[in-house]
Amino acid sequence: MQRPTALLRQLLVAEVIQMYLTQQIVAIKAQMRKEQIRILEQITSKEDITITYAWGQKQDQAVFMRKMVDAEGASRAKRTGVVP
Repeated sequence: MQRPTALLRQLLVAEVIQMYLTQQIVAIKAQMRKEQIRILEQITSKEDITITYAWGQKQDQAVFMRKMVDAEGASRAKRTGVVP
């Protein structure tokens, strides 16, 4: 069993990280608007994440390997201490 203060500290740290991530998402979306990048469709499957997007007047598609995106997210979370 963990001490109550340890759990409270974990909660406070997680809330700070959540606030930072929220700010980062807002900044990324603002940058996308500035560069006229719009997501038209996102299809997530077990293997891939396929995004159809418009960039200015052009339309294109990007495919990201799900395992690579998950691994990068997990790695960043571990470095920040979010995930043990």
